Amino acid sequence: PHWRPGFINRQQRQLEQIASKHARELPKDLDYSTITTMSKESREKLNKFRPQNLGQATRIGGVSPADITALVLHLSILQRRSEKANKASKRSERDQSTKVAP
Repeated sequence: PHWRPGFINRQQRQLEQIASKHARELPKDLDYSTITTMSKESREKLNKFRPQNLGQATRIGGVSPADITALVLHLSILQRRSEKANKASKRSERDQSTKVAP
């Protein structure tokens, strides 16, 4: 049928997105207990097992898909904060290097 190629392409893209998310590494020093949007059980289990990536986190019993979504969102927020801090630091360095000594 004519709909099949588009459907297959969409499924393929979704599988690739899932695979790339599963490979996303988790910070070794991440304190899961600070992610209050996750259930207490998930925070405790993630702190106990310390998964290396999202794929491992999804396979820990008691960690729900909603908690994985909250974790991904938390990681995105941390990444944006880090990027903003890096930009501000570079801007400050640039401003310091362009100042003329009296």
